[in-house]
Amino acid sequence: MTGVSAAGMLAGVDRAANSRATAQKLGHEFTFRPRGKPKKEHQFELSPFCLQMDFTGYNIFDSEGIKRIELDGNLDAQTLAYKLIDEWIPFFECKKCGRADYCKYTQTDKYRSGRLADIRCGIIVEAITNFVRHTFPLLEKMTTEQVQAYLDGAFHLEKFLYNAEQATGWFINDGILQFFGEYAPRYFGYVINLREDLNKAASEFRILPDFASNKALLFVEGETEEVFLKKLRESRMAWFYYLAVEVYGGCGNRDTKRIQMLLESRVNQGYNIFIQGDADGKDSEIFLDLCEKGAITKEHSFVFRHDFESAIPPEILYQALRTLGKLENVEYVDFEKIVTSENTSVVNLLNEKFHINIKRKRLKIRLAEAVGDILNRPHFPPPPVWWHNEEFMETELGKFLKFIMHVR
Repeated sequence: MTGVSAAGMLAGVDRAANSRATAQKLGHEFTFRPRGKPKKEHQFELSPFCLQMDFTGYNIFDSEGIKRIELDGNLDAQTLAYKLIDEWIPFFECKKCGRADYCKYTQTDKYRSGRLADIRCGIIVEAITNFVRHTFPLLEKMTTEQVQAYLDGAFHLEKFLYNAEQATGWFINDGILQFFGEYAPRYFGYVINLREDLNKAASEFRILPDFASNKALLFVEGETEEVFLKKLRESRMAWFYYLAVEVYGGCGNRDTKRIQMLLESRVNQGYNIFIQGDADGKDSEIFLDLCEKGAITKEHSFVFRHDFESAIPPEILYQALRTLGKLENVEYVDFEKIVTSENTSVVNLLNEKFHINIKRKRLKIRLAEAVGDILNRPHFPPPPVWWHNEEFMETELGKFLKFIMHVR
């Protein structure tokens, strides 16, 4: 890994970051009690150069993330950054990093001719420095729990950055991969492990509102809904393009703890959870138990009265089936009359009246894609875009898409 000395990087680190606060409260001392029920008071002290906080009672991980190291006394941003860098970033000979040939942080070894010095990775030193510099003032309004989460999240963020930097160096340096020989493929697979520390950082940062690290995640009942939303992503509309979707497995999981455990695991990873389900013509409050247990809120859930297929407006369903080679000798007027005649799933009606069995997985998936294709067309349904069509937006599928628009 490549690097610079911590002292050179950190000189005067937080003067600019705290200049406005210093100008307003220069020379004054103040204490404040965080929201909630903290163990103690935070104590900040302002000087002409920096804001300080009493970190007594807080702790940070050691370099391996196993033991805890107690903090003590007043620290400013510069001193805290020093502490984190000293504890977390190991010394490393830059030449062993695959990026040494072009890294701006490398240093020549003064005592070994032709060698690079063993120093802390300058990229990670600067990253930690900037992290503390730009976030330290936020500690003033944090609870005790949030401050500890800030410190723990910083550790996992540092581990992610350090390991990602090292892996990148491996991947771009053929000499290093040649050295690994037959084991080289394992190092490409190693990159998957990076998400562990990233998930842990997200879990800690999720309770820090200023970090805005929560990402929305929509759970859908089955693969049909997932395929439909992926098809809408092709429209490049932000509602769908950035939407994270995960299948939870359908009605078979409603009466078990599996779905609750799944939701809780994603919440702990920093996700803001939304969920969709099918009532199959029964009680629409299928997520009531999860709402009562606090796993989700009612506002974050959407339930189809029967199922996804039954939510598709007849005109769109007719056109989608026609594109799949179905209903060749059926007029739309007759089709609409049949599929709207009974309060039951359209899946059953299509099978009984037209011998179209969309319970078959392949046909069900193709139908979802066809419906998505129709909505992606610029001139269907009129007016030009579906979200401006009030009639469509009042259909069950329209209401579902309106729900999606608020997933964030």
